[in-house]
Amino acid sequence: MKIYCVYDRLVPVAELDQKRHPKNPNTHSAAQVAAIAAVLEGNGWRQAIVISNQSGRITRGHGRLDAALLLGCHEAPVDFQDYTSEQDEIADMIADNRLSELSEIDENKLLDVLKELHSSGHDLELAGFTDEDFEKLANVAEEIANAQPIPKMELQAFEHYDYLMFMFKDIRDWLRVLQLLNVTKVDFSISRKTQKIGIGRVINGKTLLTRLEDSPRHYVAGAQPTGDDAPVVAAGDVGSAD
Repeated sequence: MKIYCVYDRLVPVAELDQKRHPKNPNTHSAAQVAAIAAVLEGNGWRQAIVISNQSGRITRGHGRLDAALLLGCHEAPVDFQDYTSEQDEIADMIADNRLSELSEIDENKLLDVLKELHSSGHDLELAGFTDEDFEKLANVAEEIANAQPIPKMELQAFEHYDYLMFMFKDIRDWLRVLQLLNVTKVDFSISRKTQKIGIGRVINGKTLLTRLEDSPRHYVAGAQPTGDDAPVVAAGDVGSAD
């Protein structure tokens, strides 16, 4: 396997397997290791495994080590680096994982680049993407392009909206409210064109009052609640609890 990166020396993979950092919080799934292995096999070594001179442990490259083991490599390029303290060593190891997580991908630009690679006959797995991943990105882009634009809410000067949020701990209460408000569940769909959203709703205040006034007074469970479950009427309310 070709090596393009700068390194200090080649170290047996079996020896590196014993130098994993015990405080490394990052884990690699089988699918991720397979993807790293495909890139490593196709593109060669573009980044060495980093080992601390202080502890003798790996600080960067645990995933590449797993990929090398999967490919049956006998040796791997290693870069030995100095750290001023154990804390600096651990912080650098965590930062190597964390900083990559903070990046954001422009999916439109990504799709354009993948299309260029695909049209040229280049293996997309060498970029870390399968043909299935490419197809999903293309389908989502097509759905977005065909989706109807969502109208923006325009507020007049000094206009505001009040709102209430309710939390239900009893599923029976939740089901009763759905009946009273005449809210029905729709099937979830990943299609942006259909825009199905499940139970979530924003109901106009006047519509809410109309539905509450027109709804029959009954309980989903079928029996009138008693004791602590009975509705409570605050002082000053008109009428009595059902």
